[in-house]
Amino acid sequence: MGSTERRTPIFGPEPWVEHAGAVWSHWDRWYCVVCVVDFGGDWNALAQRLAERSGRLHSGPDAEAKLSHLDDLVRRLAAADLGADELVEVEPVDSKVRSRARRKVLDQGLGARDYTEAMTDTLSRRLRRRALRGVWQEFPTDPAAPFELLAFSVEDPDHISKHASFTATRELEEAVAELERSADGDPPALLAVRRAALTAVAELAQRCDDSFGNVGELGADIWAAYIDTAWRGLVDPSVYWRDVSELVVIDDYAHLHEHQTLQWRRARRAEVPMITSILSDLADEYRAVRLDWHAEQAEVAIAWLHVATGDLAGFASVAARLGSAHWMPIVGLAERAVASGRPDIARALFDAADQPGWHRDYLHRRRTHR
Repeated sequence: MGSTERRTPIFGPEPWVEHAGAVWSHWDRWYCVVCVVDFGGDWNALAQRLAERSGRLHSGPDAEAKLSHLDDLVRRLAAADLGADELVEVEPVDSKVRSRARRKVLDQGLGARDYTEAMTDTLSRRLRRRALRGVWQEFPTDPAAPFELLAFSVEDPDHISKHASFTATRELEEAVAELERSADGDPPALLAVRRAALTAVAELAQRCDDSFGNVGELGADIWAAYIDTAWRGLVDPSVYWRDVSELVVIDDYAHLHEHQTLQWRRARRAEVPMITSILSDLADEYRAVRLDWHAEQAEVAIAWLHVATGDLAGFASVAARLGSAHWMPIVGLAERAVASGRPDIARALFDAADQPGWHRDYLHRRRTHR
């Protein structure tokens, strides 16, 4: 009679081998096998395949997690001065290993026990943390202290249902109001409270079903209060606008929907080049790590910045940069130009945006009937 002993299942994060002064997991082996056997050692080609399959064989989060592990593995291989082929050669690779590697890396979604640390702490999560808290130490009063007093409202480990969202938003709103009263008109303290509130409402949105729009409405109100809070003379403009720009780019929950110029309404026209440069750098940074949606949000924000400040000289170049991928900011630029008595600039920016894209025909019609 055959043995009934079962082999311990391998999910991927478990150590596979120690080599070149480092411990490598089974996921590391599978990735290297697929990279060498199926992509000729080209990590970029493997990354592209994972990105292409994100809508079919993986959910979005699965694809991001797998790409995050790929990037982490490439960094660790470089630190160990190893190529993918050298790690593959540590142990013989048979057809069973190749088949499993292809299935795990290219085809299967991720289960709860499959995640490595890199898969869990993805770059988008790290960039989100940076946006939510990254420059607090540059404020005259650190927002960390008031945030701790707000955290009870937003750090419930359980998902907040759409019906419970009314209570959650009311509690956060009341807590913010109490901290504002405690600030007693002190500008640095009030700035810290309202900056902490921006992070608190973003954290709440991540845990809440906002089908009724309660969190979104509160988010817009908190943004409006923050933008109207005195900050000049307290925070360097480059720091303040970098912080605002990062928050705008990671606004996944549409707190600024229909309020696209709100965050820029206190910007001075002389600050437009600096803020544009910040947003351009963010667009490049996000695009370089395959976070294209966020990169697009940075590009769109440049247009709304120009609408808010009325910096007409830059309208056409901004429209050319956006093309026809996003119609709302193009129309917003045109309407601001017309309101400023410059229909010629409106026509010029429509011409500049006349490029292949989703909304080309619509923008062409808007230009024709203007």
